[in-house]
Amino acid sequence: MIHHGLIFGLKPHPYSRSAGAHRIATVLREEGWDCEVIDFARLWDLDELKELVRSRVSNKTVFVSFSTFFNYWEAKFDDLISWLAKEYPNIKTIIGGQSVGLTPAKHVDYWVDSYAEVAIVALLKSLTGNSSTEVKFDARFFGNKQLIKSISAYPAYPLDSYRSQLEKRDFVKPYEWLSVEFSRGCKFKCDFCNFPILGVKGDYSRTQDDFEREMKFNYDNWGVTDYYIADETFNDRPEKIKKFADVVDEQLDFKPYFSGFIRSDLLISHTETWEDLVRLGVGGQYYGIESFNHDSAKLVGKGMKAEKLKAGLLEYKQYMQDKILFRGTISLIVGLPFETAQSMDDAKNWALDNWNDQSLMTFPLDISGEEGSDYNAGQTNLSDFTKNLLKYGIRPMKKDNVDATDAEVVHNVLAPDHLTNEPLVWEHDTMNLPEAKDISDDIAKLIHQKFKIDNWNLSAISFGKQQHINDVPDAHLFGQEHGRPDEAQLQVFLKEYKSAKLSWVSH
Repeated sequence: MIHHGLIFGLKPHPYSRSAGAHRIATVLREEGWDCEVIDFARLWDLDELKELVRSRVSNKTVFVSFSTFFNYWEAKFDDLISWLAKEYPNIKTIIGGQSVGLTPAKHVDYWVDSYAEVAIVALLKSLTGNSSTEVKFDARFFGNKQLIKSISAYPAYPLDSYRSQLEKRDFVKPYEWLSVEFSRGCKFKCDFCNFPILGVKGDYSRTQDDFEREMKFNYDNWGVTDYYIADETFNDRPEKIKKFADVVDEQLDFKPYFSGFIRSDLLISHTETWEDLVRLGVGGQYYGIESFNHDSAKLVGKGMKAEKLKAGLLEYKQYMQDKILFRGTISLIVGLPFETAQSMDDAKNWALDNWNDQSLMTFPLDISGEEGSDYNAGQTNLSDFTKNLLKYGIRPMKKDNVDATDAEVVHNVLAPDHLTNEPLVWEHDTMNLPEAKDISDDIAKLIHQKFKIDNWNLSAISFGKQQHINDVPDAHLFGQEHGRPDEAQLQVFLKEYKSAKLSWVSH
């Protein structure tokens, strides 16, 4: 008997598909399952979701699941789960994603945290009576949540394949951007980073054949050429970039375009990768520089001197601009130790003078809480900042220093032992969280006025123009206001997708 399951993709971005949902569906199909993904579930109303379920459920249906993105959830999904329990009591509900234990879902049967290719197969074999091995649930949540911490209980790295194969019933448009994963994990261990797989030794990227197969399949079936790169640091190894650039040059008869995370100090130190990035088509690049204050950057493992970094970025920008549609996004964390209002002002002014034809992002330093809290226990991984706050001179902000009119900050600071679902309200010798938030908010206003659209939102241009990004005239000139397509156009897209899904009959 072929077992059946449904996965609802809960990515909050209105026209972006759930990469995790499609990856898990691909793995389960390879295991013999009939597994279907329903994208854009945030934009379906409850009655539509029920109608979809009714049209799909049969005596072969084992589970209905939800793939979250940064713990996104809505009450209507709780209502859907309650309805499922009444209408189909034998069907299990599963929720998965990074730090999924923090998702405020109710009455879910099973929770699967982090990369789940191995864990989901083990869980479903148990549910269908095809395994005599007990599922490895996390003991801390047993009795409250049947939660699997995949990163330790069922590691899913490295793998030979990270391919996601969408289906005819996914109704993909040629101008959509899909996600692609070249490798899993990062060779670095930046102190503030909470990614789950850090300090990876060696090149464990997927095979060239596997990458070629995915690119050709998506192009041949839907005409897709544009992709988000899921890797935490794409340019971690020069040989990896060359490996996949060779596939594009030698095996593909179309030119793909990619946008992903690029480590700027490696980019500047390895100029031999520049040509390969162009050959591969990585024109959208996000640089987690974090700070141009050398002491702050060095503290979190990014030690290149600011002047060398700035000069290298400008040289690289000049190199790229006549070779590919280039969009470089500089990302800064406001509030690292040693950072001051003056050093942030200096960084802002340099970007205004030298980078306003590209993109800039700033974020206040986000510390989720102190180690040992229930909140942090629900996370996939904790950064060294969270584990060792005092080592970095970071401490909970004293109540006497909090502006009593700032209700949000007061709520956080007065919460018992700071064990809340809110960020820790921190301070150190040169800044505190309210100050960092004010600085970041002020810079954000300038970003909207003065800078171009960021590399992630190039997909909004493609969607709005219904063209591949390389085919959009003057795409490099588009500003922040182009970060979201016209609402009427979005509604047409969603109406067509939902109608096609609801009327789909397998053949």
